[in-house]
Amino acid sequence: MEFKNILNSSTKSTQGEDEGWVKVNEGTWIPERPGDTIAGELVEKKFNIGKWNHNLYVIRLSDGRCRDVWGCYRLDKKMDEVIEGTVIRIRYKGDIRKSDGEFMYDMMYLKRKKNNKNDIYQLLLGW
Repeated sequence: MEFKNILNSSTKSTQGEDEGWVKVNEGTWIPERPGDTIAGELVEKKFNIGKWNHNLYVIRLSDGRCRDVWGCYRLDKKMDEVIEGTVIRIRYKGDIRKSDGEFMYDMMYLKRKKNNKNDIYQLLLGW
């Protein structure tokens, strides 16, 4: 039997094993058209990630799932002032052409105003 078949032939059932657990990360948010939006609490900022040394932002959504948002020049500049724990919204505005002819993403960043300490709970329960 090949090694991969041995690994895939496990007879142990995992049904119910993950009950009470939440997946830590559901993957990367990739906006497809202008107006696509992601909103939630900024959980973590990671710097110099991957081959191109990009920034990565981890956002916790209202349902508890986390999504990664890859940084780009304009978003990174706007996220410089944002601290972890802040409730934010990022909206994809589309591509723009730079003076050298290359395209780059244009993002709008919004930060939730804090009127009182219950705001974050109201946001996380239903924007």
